[in-house]
Amino acid sequence: MTARSGRCALLAGIAVLVFGVGTPAGAANTTRLAGPVEIVDRFTFGDGCDFVHGVWDGTFAPNPGRPWTVHVDECTEQLPSGLLHLSGDFSLVSPGGSLFGTITATAPFGSGDYDVDITGGTRRFDGATGSLALHGSWDTSTFGAFEFDGTLTGTLSR
Repeated sequence: MTARSGRCALLAGIAVLVFGVGTPAGAANTTRLAGPVEIVDRFTFGDGCDFVHGVWDGTFAPNPGRPWTVHVDECTEQLPSGLLHLSGDFSLVSPGGSLFGTITATAPFGSGDYDVDITGGTRRFDGATGSLALHGSWDTSTFGAFEFDGTLTGTLSR
Protein backbone atom coordinates (compact mmCIF):
# COMPACT_ATOMS: atom_id res chain seq x y z
CA MET A 1 0.00 0.00 0.00
CA THR A 2 1.40 3.41 -0.94
CA ALA A 3 1.27 6.42 1.36
CA ARG A 4 -1.32 8.02 -0.94
CA SER A 5 -3.63 4.97 -0.96
CA GLY A 6 -3.21 4.71 2.84
CA ARG A 7 -4.36 8.34 3.26
CA CYS A 8 -7.33 7.71 0.95
CA ALA A 9 -8.35 4.64 2.97
CA LEU A 10 -8.06 6.65 6.21
CA LEU A 11 -10.19 9.49 4.78
CA ALA A 12 -12.80 6.99 3.55
CA GLY A 13 -12.94 5.43 7.03
CA ILE A 14 -13.41 8.84 8.64
CA ALA A 15 -16.22 9.63 6.14
CA VAL A 16 -18.04 6.42 7.14
CA LEU A 17 -17.80 7.30 10.84
CA VAL A 18 -18.77 10.97 10.46
CA PHE A 19 -21.32 10.88 7.64
CA GLY A 20 -22.70 7.37 7.91
CA VAL A 21 -21.59 6.57 4.36
CA GLY A 22 -21.77 2.88 3.65
CA THR A 23 -25.43 2.19 4.49
CA PRO A 24 -27.00 0.71 1.35
CA ALA A 25 -29.43 3.04 -0.42
CA GLY A 26 -32.94 2.58 0.93
CA ALA A 27 -31.77 0.56 3.96
CA ALA A 28 -33.14 1.74 7.29
CA ASN A 29 -30.71 2.62 10.06
CA THR A 30 -32.26 1.30 13.30
CA THR A 31 -31.41 2.14 16.89
CA ARG A 32 -32.72 0.33 19.96
CA LEU A 33 -33.40 2.44 23.04
CA ALA A 34 -33.79 1.01 26.54
CA GLY A 35 -33.25 2.33 30.03
CA PRO A 36 -34.75 3.55 33.28
CA VAL A 37 -37.02 6.59 33.46
CA GLU A 38 -37.90 8.86 36.39
CA ILE A 39 -40.66 11.45 35.88
CA VAL A 40 -42.65 13.94 37.95
CA ASP A 41 -46.16 14.82 36.68
CA ARG A 42 -47.35 18.23 37.83
CA PHE A 43 -51.01 18.46 36.93
CA THR A 44 -53.99 20.78 37.21
CA PHE A 45 -57.68 20.33 36.52
CA GLY A 46 -58.94 22.01 33.34
CA ASP A 47 -56.26 24.41 32.14
CA GLY A 48 -57.19 23.87 28.47
CA CYS A 49 -58.11 20.18 28.88
CA ASP A 50 -61.51 18.59 29.49
CA PHE A 51 -60.39 16.94 32.74
CA VAL A 52 -56.69 17.05 33.70
CA HIS A 53 -53.70 18.85 32.16
CA GLY A 54 -50.39 17.19 33.00
CA VAL A 55 -46.83 18.37 32.44
CA TRP A 56 -44.24 15.64 32.97
CA ASP A 57 -40.54 16.30 33.35
CA GLY A 58 -37.85 13.78 34.09
CA THR A 59 -34.83 11.82 32.97
CA PHE A 60 -34.06 8.80 30.81
CA ALA A 61 -30.75 6.95 31.23
CA PRO A 62 -30.09 4.80 28.14
CA ASN A 63 -26.50 4.07 29.17
CA PRO A 64 -24.05 5.04 31.89
CA GLY A 65 -23.57 8.51 30.45
CA ARG A 66 -25.29 11.82 30.66
CA PRO A 67 -29.06 11.37 31.21
CA TRP A 68 -31.53 12.52 28.60
CA THR A 69 -34.45 14.85 29.38
CA VAL A 70 -38.06 13.65 29.06
CA HIS A 71 -40.94 16.11 28.63
CA VAL A 72 -44.65 15.39 28.14
CA ASP A 73 -47.52 17.89 27.82
CA GLU A 74 -50.77 15.90 27.96
CA CYS A 75 -54.50 16.01 28.52
CA THR A 76 -56.35 13.24 30.33
CA GLU A 77 -60.08 12.69 30.05
CA GLN A 78 -62.29 10.32 31.99
CA LEU A 79 -64.26 7.98 29.74
CA PRO A 80 -67.82 6.79 30.53
CA SER A 81 -66.33 3.35 31.29
CA GLY A 82 -64.31 4.88 34.13
CA LEU A 83 -61.03 4.43 32.27
CA LEU A 84 -58.76 7.39 31.64
CA HIS A 85 -57.61 8.37 28.14
CA LEU A 86 -54.35 10.31 27.92
CA SER A 87 -52.89 11.93 24.81
CA GLY A 88 -50.25 14.57 24.29
CA ASP A 89 -46.87 15.67 23.01
CA PHE A 90 -43.68 13.79 23.90
CA SER A 91 -40.05 14.87 23.62
CA LEU A 92 -36.76 13.28 24.53
CA VAL A 93 -33.58 15.40 24.46
CA SER A 94 -30.15 13.76 24.37
CA PRO A 95 -26.71 15.38 24.18
CA GLY A 96 -26.70 14.58 20.43
CA GLY A 97 -30.22 15.60 19.40
CA SER A 98 -33.92 15.47 20.16
CA LEU A 99 -36.80 13.12 19.44
CA PHE A 100 -40.43 14.20 19.37
CA GLY A 101 -43.82 12.62 18.88
CA THR A 102 -47.01 11.73 20.71
CA ILE A 103 -47.90 9.70 23.78
CA THR A 104 -51.21 7.88 24.35
CA ALA A 105 -52.84 5.48 26.78
CA THR A 106 -56.29 4.26 27.78
CA ALA A 107 -56.12 2.63 31.18
CA PRO A 108 -57.36 2.71 34.77
CA PHE A 109 -56.07 5.36 37.20
CA GLY A 110 -52.50 4.69 38.26
CA SER A 111 -51.60 2.51 35.28
CA GLY A 112 -48.09 3.02 33.97
CA ASP A 113 -48.35 1.72 30.40
CA TYR A 114 -47.99 4.27 27.56
CA ASP A 115 -47.37 4.10 23.83
CA VAL A 116 -45.05 6.67 22.27
CA ASP A 117 -45.06 7.30 18.51
CA ILE A 118 -41.84 9.06 17.42
CA THR A 119 -42.53 11.26 14.40
CA GLY A 120 -39.26 13.15 14.01
CA GLY A 121 -36.06 14.41 15.50
CA THR A 122 -33.17 16.83 15.27
CA ARG A 123 -29.42 16.52 14.69
CA ARG A 124 -28.38 12.86 15.00
CA PHE A 125 -32.09 11.88 15.10
CA ASP A 126 -33.10 13.95 12.05
CA GLY A 127 -35.83 12.07 10.19
CA ALA A 128 -36.29 9.48 12.96
CA THR A 129 -39.52 7.53 13.35
CA GLY A 130 -40.40 4.68 15.65
CA SER A 131 -42.35 3.28 18.54
CA LEU A 132 -41.44 3.36 22.21
CA ALA A 133 -43.15 1.83 25.24
CA LEU A 134 -43.12 3.56 28.60
CA HIS A 135 -43.87 1.13 31.42
CA GLY A 136 -43.70 1.57 35.18
CA SER A 137 -45.66 2.65 38.23
CA TRP A 138 -46.92 5.91 39.69
CA ASP A 139 -46.53 7.03 43.29
CA THR A 140 -49.75 9.02 43.76
CA SER A 141 -49.20 9.86 47.44
CA THR A 142 -48.36 13.52 46.77
CA PHE A 143 -51.38 15.24 45.24
CA GLY A 144 -50.48 17.48 42.32
CA ALA A 145 -47.02 15.97 41.74
CA PHE A 146 -47.16 12.23 41.01
CA GLU A 147 -43.84 10.42 40.61
CA PHE A 148 -43.20 7.74 37.98
CA ASP A 149 -40.46 5.10 37.96
CA GLY A 150 -40.14 2.73 35.05
CA THR A 151 -38.49 1.92 31.76
CA LEU A 152 -38.56 3.28 28.25
CA THR A 153 -37.86 0.80 25.43
CA GLY A 154 -38.29 0.72 21.68
CA THR A 155 -36.78 1.04 18.24
CA LEU A 156 -36.07 4.05 16.03
CA SER A 157 -35.53 4.07 12.27
CA ARG A 158 -34.20 6.70 9.90
